[in-house]
Amino acid sequence: MSWAEMKTELDLELEPIGEFPGRQRTAEERERANFSATLKDTLKLLKLELGVLRARDLVCGIDVRASDLRGDGLPSPSAVALSPAIVLMFESKYGFLKIGFDRFKRWEHNLRAIALHLQHLREAGVYGVGSNGEAYRGWSAVAPPPRPRKKKSPQSAPNPSPSATSKEREAAEFLAKHGGKTPNEILADAEAFGTAYRMASASLHPDRGGTHEDFVRLQRAVDLLKVRFP
Repeated sequence: MSWAEMKTELDLELEPIGEFPGRQRTAEERERANFSATLKDTLKLLKLELGVLRARDLVCGIDVRASDLRGDGLPSPSAVALSPAIVLMFESKYGFLKIGFDRFKRWEHNLRAIALHLQHLREAGVYGVGSNGEAYRGWSAVAPPPRPRKKKSPQSAPNPSPSATSKEREAAEFLAKHGGKTPNEILADAEAFGTAYRMASASLHPDRGGTHEDFVRLQRAVDLLKVRFP
């Protein structure tokens, strides 16, 4: 897959890296990636995560000279990258994000690492921690160990919150359909909500037979519901 196909698949603009976020590694410091994946699979994952973030105005910085870019925005066939660094920039529901990575020897693997990082941040926020996008903006504070969760008494069954809106109820019903929990359990209990999310995420992920549209709908349902469990 070429730069042209990547540009088309993600509807992005290519430009030379201006200011790399952080210190760029030297060639001697870069490593071989400990994973393998095709660029096609990476773009599929990245498209999914960008969809969840409602990304727009997407720009991919690549380490070439400005003179190496043609009028159509693509590197000329003779262009030689100065490094495999990648910088991804876009507007999102959390504001403007800029993520750079250059740990690996191949730019395709650096792009894959960014995609996996976005996936990790999304999954880590399922309980509502960082619900305002702190993790995406580089929040790196170490949280104290979680307190033990109090056990519920056997006779207390979960009940839906009376403050549940129609949109929350609709989101819970969609999550319940794929997550093995009832809407009432999902609305009332953080643990049931997390379990349903993990099951639905596994079921609806495009790599496991789901569709891109349903997976994005799942993430939006989760974004709506997770604020119930601060």
